[in-house]
Amino acid sequence: MTLLITGSYPPDVCGVGDYTSCLMNSTNAKDWKLFYKKDWNIKNYKQYKKEIDEIKPDKIIIQYPTLGYKWSFIPFLLLAHYTRKLGKKCVMVYHEFSNKKLKARIVQDLALFFAKKLVVTNEYEKEAVRKHHKKLDISIIKIFSNISAVENVKAFSERKYDFINFGQICPGKGIEEYIDLISSIKGKNNALIGRIPSGLEDYGREIIEKAKDNNINVFLDLNNEDTSAILNNSKCAILPFPDGISERRGSFLASAVNGCFIVSTKGKYTTEGLRNILFEELPADSENILNKITNVKDDYWKSYYDKVLDYLNTEMPKSWDEIVEKYNEI
Repeated sequence: MTLLITGSYPPDVCGVGDYTSCLMNSTNAKDWKLFYKKDWNIKNYKQYKKEIDEIKPDKIIIQYPTLGYKWSFIPFLLLAHYTRKLGKKCVMVYHEFSNKKLKARIVQDLALFFAKKLVVTNEYEKEAVRKHHKKLDISIIKIFSNISAVENVKAFSERKYDFINFGQICPGKGIEEYIDLISSIKGKNNALIGRIPSGLEDYGREIIEKAKDNNINVFLDLNNEDTSAILNNSKCAILPFPDGISERRGSFLASAVNGCFIVSTKGKYTTEGLRNILFEELPADSENILNKITNVKDDYWKSYYDKVLDYLNTEMPKSWDEIVEKYNEI
């Protein structure tokens, strides 16, 4: 039996929590058990270890980071303890390693001296870890969109919204840049889909107010089906990621599978394949992007969408079942 440890799980607003939920709901996770706790105060360490010992897992997978952990050291203490007991059957999964502030990066780096098996989600992260841990067994398991493609993808000419931004409403996601970029565009249908994480309610209210002041339609806390429907009704996803578009960006994957043109930034995580499917690179002038999509015909959009699907089919997993199977093979 495989035990999956996490500090966040739906309805918590956390990308890694959503990822964990998708793993647990896979048909290939029949012998998986979820270990989800909200309170990661150090005083709970012995109790959590006792509960895990009573479960007697054959394999343990620790998802890191999650918003629920906050700054807790318990995940690393569990890693050290169960690595001694299970060896490579205690797996740490780092969703972010290089893109962390110095303090967090040092802590994560030190924890790996106790690890024997690590999973990351892209080649860049593997190479970043490999610089410090030459002998550590590292596997790459890429992510899949937690927002499915609609059954019938709309043609470009049938779509209502010109520009859309999608993701968690929190700092560092480029939402302010999105609003500023399209604030000068008048008389167009633009949208923002998001969820506000706990503790960021004030920030979220400011963003929503700013968006509405700029005539942006705001959709909060939608289920997956409704999110897919709005993405399928949008022409162009503008995603100004501060660190550039990458394979671990679920908002990019969800927008791409539902037929949006992708406009985003490039960064150190941006692969050549991703560069090739950008409709436009940021920074860019909003009027230029608008003029570009205004002149798009359905046949051009179809060829672009086919190119995006070809990239996804070639470079990314086909399903969550495939991802879980990769974990099962470790």
